[in-house]
Amino acid sequence: MNDGPIGLLFDHSLAVIVTADEDGRFIEASQAACEMFGYSQEQMLLKRIGSFVIPGAEGSSEEHEGYSPNEQDAGEFRFVRPDREMRVVSYSACPLAAGQHLSILRDITERKHSEEALRDSEARFHGLADNIAQLAWIADGSGWIFWYNRRWFDYTGTVLADMQGWGWDKVHHPDHIERVIEKFTHHLQTGEPWEDTFPLRAAEGHYRWFLSRAAPVRNEASEITFWFGTNTDVTEQCEAEEELRERQTEIECLNKRLRRAMTETHHRVKNDLQVISAIIEMEATNGEPTEPNQRLTRHVQALAMIHDLLTAQSKSDDPDTSRVSVQTVLERLVFMLNQSVGDRRIQAHIEEVYVTVEKSASLALLVNECVSNALKHGSGDIDIVLRTYEEGARARLEVRDNGSGFPPGFNAVRSAHTGLELIDVTARWDLRGDVSYENRPVGGACVIITFPLSA
Repeated sequence: MNDGPIGLLFDHSLAVIVTADEDGRFIEASQAACEMFGYSQEQMLLKRIGSFVIPGAEGSSEEHEGYSPNEQDAGEFRFVRPDREMRVVSYSACPLAAGQHLSILRDITERKHSEEALRDSEARFHGLADNIAQLAWIADGSGWIFWYNRRWFDYTGTVLADMQGWGWDKVHHPDHIERVIEKFTHHLQTGEPWEDTFPLRAAEGHYRWFLSRAAPVRNEASEITFWFGTNTDVTEQCEAEEELRERQTEIECLNKRLRRAMTETHHRVKNDLQVISAIIEMEATNGEPTEPNQRLTRHVQALAMIHDLLTAQSKSDDPDTSRVSVQTVLERLVFMLNQSVGDRRIQAHIEEVYVTVEKSASLALLVNECVSNALKHGSGDIDIVLRTYEEGARARLEVRDNGSGFPPGFNAVRSAHTGLELIDVTARWDLRGDVSYENRPVGGACVIITFPLSA
């Protein structure tokens, strides 16, 4: 053993150090070297360097076994310990005295495993990234793109040298590139995830629309180190949305034309009904006005009032002209009826509900008939009340007077001459409801109609 400075180095160093002669046989080995190779001092001095090298093993330096002691050398080799564990070592060798050399070795097995794991991970990443449906790319924290997946190059027909950095602007549509760069730059500065939609030019020269997104990747200090982005082809979706917008525009135009036609129709019907009402009144002037003529006049006037309301509604901004306010219809009807009842008064207490045009006309005729009966057979004021129940699914309409009420044994069917037959038919068939006739405890008659609002 060397008793000089080299000997002290071997005795006290934690480094893996060996010396060998010109045949590669070990002369000295530090304790760390013995532990790394898995042999005792005595066993180490019986071995040659070449006996540790696995011939042809990946990562081994082929020159190592034929090392010349008069030259400096460096490299790597793999060896198997006595416990069958394979290790990887890097070495640096230099000449000492004549025919001897000194080597400093380092166990790099873990580093090699990490490098292999990293290569495997990168291979898996590239395999995945190259086969996803989207175009994909990675930029550094400043937005400089340094990697694209294969689908990007296949679609654009470009190469990395053309696209790296900010070269991607070459495949953007000139009508959109300015706003795209402005928005992307803003998100680079704020660190917020980025999303935009714009066209990209294909290798064949045409453009397709892409939904593009990028998310920042941060380190432990919350600093952005990378941006990972994707571009998803949404051309078919954009075209479908554009077609839908065109159809909606067409529908809006058709609706406007329909509302104009409905306005004209309601206006003409209202005028025709007013003419009919005038003819009835003219007939009545030739003699004493009869009760049937008065009823008919009120019916015609009620229908004219409804069409007047529909004319006004069709001219409004409300797109739904298929439903009308019961409150508005009946309050207008009551106002009109109050003009012809003399000293008696008709009052309405109507909850706001909306029904179809057909149902509103039926309600107006039904209320008009009930009021006509109350005017003829009852006395005092007349109350009209409409309330909903069953969570707004049904409605209850009551028309009350303060007269003597219905006679004992009253039957609406047998009393058709009173006008109640029309009430019964309208309630059951037009409103799909039920009708009943009651006498009020305080005096007077009450007609009750219950019906569904949605039917």
